[in-house]
Amino acid sequence: MGMVPNGLLANASAGVTRRLDPERWAVAEGRTAELIARIQPNAHSEGRRLAVYHYVQRLITNCLSCQVFTFGSVPLKTYLPDGDIDVTAFSNSEELKEIWANLVRDALEREVKSGNAEFHVKEVQYIQAEVKIIKCLVENIVVDISFNQVGGLCTLCFLEEARAGGRAAVTARER
Repeated sequence: MGMVPNGLLANASAGVTRRLDPERWAVAEGRTAELIARIQPNAHSEGRRLAVYHYVQRLITNCLSCQVFTFGSVPLKTYLPDGDIDVTAFSNSEELKEIWANLVRDALEREVKSGNAEFHVKEVQYIQAEVKIIKCLVENIVVDISFNQVGGLCTLCFLEEARAGGRAAVTARER
């Protein structure tokens, strides 16, 4: 009873690879489309995440002289419904490298206690790992804030270029 290259048992492969009848195939496609529709980003989720990002961006820039960017699944529009928002702040200031976390954490804690904050902020944590981050919930969306983390933005740029290259290749083939 040996294995065949596709990983199936030799005497069972014929039954597994038989053709699916069109009716069952249509049901499978319908269920797949329904699943994708439920988990893929939509206008509401994109608008909500963008609003939360801009809110966090304003909070950070009000307490630090820096630029703030989002990276990861949100700008790529590949996030799941419960996915987080990854944010990084950039500054050339050597002083900010040491104090950014305390300043941002304090600003977020003020929002937690504020009765008239624009968004509901809770569970602010400072995680002192290899890459230090502040993690919090804003409108029940997890937000991870880091400082001077170029890697995430480089990956984002690479994936955007790859996607743009793929679109260009498809366009060229269509001509």
